[in-house]
Amino acid sequence: MRKIILLLLTSITCSLSYSQDSIELRNQIQKSFAEEQLIGKELNELVEQLSSYDTEVAWADEPPGKLNGLFFFINDQLYIEVELVDIPKKSQLNMERTWEIDEVKSSKVHSIKIFYNNKLFEELK
Repeated sequence: MRKIILLLLTSITCSLSYSQDSIELRNQIQKSFAEEQLIGKELNELVEQLSSYDTEVAWADEPPGKLNGLFFFINDQLYIEVELVDIPKKSQLNMERTWEIDEVKSSKVHSIKIFYNNKLFEELK
């Protein structure tokens, strides 16, 4: 019985610690984006801001094949949605829906949405 209680307490402590780390990370990213005023700047500058994090990138295309943004997944609680404008013509359409970040780094950031626990935390326009 004591082992089960100890295991539960350990799990709860780890979960709370992970959640606190995510909150601190969210606040750090929010502050960094606000200070840098990334709206209207090239995507390259935002990518540099996120370079110290282990992110996964997913593309946003609507209608399918027409690129309009991307997502940066920081962890399972925190992700960032970036809407782009001035996407280079050669990168706008891709029916295979496969883009390379280097092809679109010169695109301009139109808006940034920071999501925490699948809820919109902050929107920068």
